[in-house]
Amino acid sequence: MRVLILEPYPGWRWVSIHRFAETTATILRDFGVDVTRARAPWWGWYVLRHPSAAGWRRASAVRAAMAGGIDSVLIADVALAHHAPLFRRTRVVVAVHGLLALDPERYWAGRLERVTKPLALKVPFSRLRAADALLAVSGSVARDVRDRLSVPPARTRIVPNALPGGLIRMPREVAEETLARNGHPLPGGARVLSVGHTVGYKNLPLLIDAMSEPRMRGAVLVRVGERFNRQLRQKARALIAEGRLVELGPLSGECLSAAYSACDVLAQPSVAEGFGYPVIEAQACGLPVVCSDGGALPEIAGDGAIVISLASADPAAEFARALARVLGESGLAERLRLAGCRNVERFAPSSVGPQLIEALSPVA
Repeated sequence: MRVLILEPYPGWRWVSIHRFAETTATILRDFGVDVTRARAPWWGWYVLRHPSAAGWRRASAVRAAMAGGIDSVLIADVALAHHAPLFRRTRVVVAVHGLLALDPERYWAGRLERVTKPLALKVPFSRLRAADALLAVSGSVARDVRDRLSVPPARTRIVPNALPGGLIRMPREVAEETLARNGHPLPGGARVLSVGHTVGYKNLPLLIDAMSEPRMRGAVLVRVGERFNRQLRQKARALIAEGRLVELGPLSGECLSAAYSACDVLAQPSVAEGFGYPVIEAQACGLPVVCSDGGALPEIAGDGAIVISLASADPAAEFARALARVLGESGLAERLRLAGCRNVERFAPSSVGPQLIEALSPVA
């Protein structure tokens, strides 16, 4: 089988989508599939800012797919779904990682984005009908697709994201040495890890409030990914003054594994997630998880997490209580660690690969 994966041009918003494309390509190749990756612009204004992107259709693999010379096209994100009609002669599957972009107040940063970006997405969402199937990365996303886009369930396949390659669990001392050697020394004491960007649905103000609770005194918040903006730094000013906020910036490879391995618990308080890569990455590295019940997080975390309801009377206090329990109760931390290691087996390439092939097969 020959598959073309169509993914967006590089950009900070697309980190998880590129990770999905790379991991998917690797898995399919391991199963004997001939895979080619190509880039496409996600909206017209992108071409105005980056004129070189206008020629994306001239790529040989894209031309072959348009002519029907490839068995399936996997469009890596719904934001590129407006390209689906170009590939009428082949099977088209669109990956849907979530519908958070339809919620401007929580997803987009800034007033201008909240107006322009949802408008730009109207065309991609309207062209989903041109796809032969949708690939939802979780049951939560599949339900959203059914309820918010009125897509018949029969057109949607649930195939979870696979655990990215290269993650390894390190002894804490080795992890600390690895980070220090790469210019990321960590302070001693208990460490709470937060991974990802800072847009509204990540609910980072709640995490800052939880870290400010008296029971969390002395614990350090370690951030990997996009650094705090001015508003978040203002809210976290007490943590900063106490030396309890460490921002490492974006990490990959051994440094990302080291960050997971050098901390004591992952905190994921998102209002909603279509999947939640940090959860399974943390579990793969032996890190206990405390997460919210936002979107797919309970589904993805399984038994390897303490799940906090955002509908509780004081979710920040509940989050702080759960984090403090993990930090203070070694037996609980070990139970979560073991349950997490079992849970991530669902996302192993050997498990996800056959599901991907079935979804992409022209006879599926």
